[in-house]
Amino acid sequence: MKNETSLFITRVLPFMVLLAPLSKGADIPPYRGTRYIDSVPQTLDLAEMAGLAINGLTGPIDPDDDYSLYFQADWFRRPPVLRHEEGSDECLSKFMGALVFNRLISGSDLHLTTERNMIDRYLEDTDGLVLHTSGSSSRILEAFMLYYLRDGKPLWREYVEQAVRNMIDKMVDMGDWAYFGTSDRVPTGFGALDGWRAEALALAYGILGYAPAGKWGAKYISYLKNHAEAFNAQGHFIGDVREMGQRAEHGGHFHNHTCALIAFLEYAQIAGDTGLVAFVRQSYEWAKHEERGSSSLIGFFPEFVGKSYPNGEGCPIADMIVLALKLSAENSYDYWDDADRWLRNHFVESQLTVAKGDQMERMARSMDRVDIAAYENADRVTERNIGAFAGWPGVNEWAHHIGIQHCCTGNCARAIYLAWEDILHYNSGVLKINLLLNRSSPWADVYSEIPYRGRVEIKVKRQCDSVLLRVPEWVEIGSDSVKCTVNGQQRGFIWRGRYMSIGVANANDTAVFTFPIRKREVTETIAGINYIFTIKGNTVLEVDPPGSNCPLYNRTHYQNDRAPKKVVERFVSDERIPFYSKSKSNTTRRVSDRAGFDAAKQEITVSIHGDPLHWYAVISGPVSDEGTDISGTVYDMSGRVVSHLLSPSTMTVGRGFRTCRLDLSCRGRLSPGIFVVRVCMRKKFIQERLCIPTGR
Repeated sequence: MKNETSLFITRVLPFMVLLAPLSKGADIPPYRGTRYIDSVPQTLDLAEMAGLAINGLTGPIDPDDDYSLYFQADWFRRPPVLRHEEGSDECLSKFMGALVFNRLISGSDLHLTTERNMIDRYLEDTDGLVLHTSGSSSRILEAFMLYYLRDGKPLWREYVEQAVRNMIDKMVDMGDWAYFGTSDRVPTGFGALDGWRAEALALAYGILGYAPAGKWGAKYISYLKNHAEAFNAQGHFIGDVREMGQRAEHGGHFHNHTCALIAFLEYAQIAGDTGLVAFVRQSYEWAKHEERGSSSLIGFFPEFVGKSYPNGEGCPIADMIVLALKLSAENSYDYWDDADRWLRNHFVESQLTVAKGDQMERMARSMDRVDIAAYENADRVTERNIGAFAGWPGVNEWAHHIGIQHCCTGNCARAIYLAWEDILHYNSGVLKINLLLNRSSPWADVYSEIPYRGRVEIKVKRQCDSVLLRVPEWVEIGSDSVKCTVNGQQRGFIWRGRYMSIGVANANDTAVFTFPIRKREVTETIAGINYIFTIKGNTVLEVDPPGSNCPLYNRTHYQNDRAPKKVVERFVSDERIPFYSKSKSNTTRRVSDRAGFDAAKQEITVSIHGDPLHWYAVISGPVSDEGTDISGTVYDMSGRVVSHLLSPSTMTVGRGFRTCRLDLSCRGRLSPGIFVVRVCMRKKFIQERLCIPTGR
């Protein structure tokens, strides 16, 4: 893989003009963190993708039209153009949160002035653009929640809560379900399936603890799942043939359904609805099957469900990766290899790099000349879209037609962060490496030589009580060919499923994991065409027949068995926003010494309530008489102690439970966010939980 960031800086950036004048007032807190130069394998690097994505999220903005979005970029004509489309600005909302996510990964400050003006656009018309959202425009509420988590300013929260109240006012209550519309007709089909609004409600409940969003989000999700005629009882997609015609007869628009599934899963994880999680998993399994026109091998998903549909779409690639990640990280299923295959193949191949941009420019020069319309712009089309994502990719072509529809850029750029976040997890001294990709972090840095060879190096920065690394699907569990060294010395390990557990690692230790990797050929029929894929590990090296205009999978350099190195600036943010990651769920760390508490039989529950000046925690669970000496500590996500929980102020005993309310001794005003509660009984550690504060 070429260093696309370097190519972009040397070839594109010098020719780009400033996109925006001075901001009218929006303030973006600086992205602070540690920057350092490092030599890393020249393999898939999501931080590099994030750096390019910043350009793809700001370049297509039109400063002459109040920072609106050019929705399409079209190279199937001469000259190529950026194009405004009806509804373009709904998809601009998808860019706003994605910009935060990708700056947190990359530390990039490219086009911050443009981003400020984009935010100002929403602040100057909050009634039209924020408070009365529907469809994909609801994604602006996600951005406002991210702004709130970053700077704690009340206005972001106030806007979100008012927008939720406005949504609720428009809903028709049917008891345990509710919908948007009028009481005389229940809407069904394509236009009724609004996963974006459902997700906004779920996140307002989960992130802000806004109870009405949880109540009405549950009702709306029940409608989408059971009454909108979009899914059957088994989770199979139902297409809207009335509106979409024959192309919808096998299940309809793929992304419209997978977007809703993400909302279902987000709410299910917040509410602990295991039945809804099972429904999402069942639907996910159905969607990725080859009978739907999908290729689980490479991550190709058709725009409309069907074995003969000729092109994919960027949005469902991102959606299916997100579903695989969330089902694996937060629900104990194992779809890590699905995510790994799709990230390494159709996802990364769908991002417009400098090299792919050159190919699209050459193709455009061979097209018929077309006059530029009033709603089009031919100014630096390719340069402004480097880092954006393909709207209609083929199996072996970057663009089946047109090139880019920027709904896909917003969704895919967001998925970069979610995948990057789940590469590794660190919790209470335990470091788990889930995806074998390059990654920097406060706890350890990962250097992956896959697919050149099966070698991954972990440089530990902070002492870990336990380090676990998941080997990919082609490696046999228990194989003698799997090895680990720490500081050059052989280290024994225990298999825990697909995870190698090597025990304690100290700061400055270097652990190296090696395992075999092999090359193979796989024949698969997609959209009625037989393709032969040459694959090494999970990575496609080439495909036959190849594409013609901007072919994918020109990666024969991976045939080599030694990864070349590249010098990069790595960035580790000072901020942690566990917005979607495993750490947001109320997971429990269990230990063998439990002081009168049997975690295997009954979980302790922990919650935080109140306002920033008057907080308290509730800890409940079955404890013995000896276990009534309960204490705890509350930390923010940076590890700073913000409060101690000592000597319960109330104790209730009944049906085997002792429920304790412990008042916090606050050290000044507590910032909003997500907090760690560490619980002890008789001074012995029991567990840690991450809690999102709720109202009183």
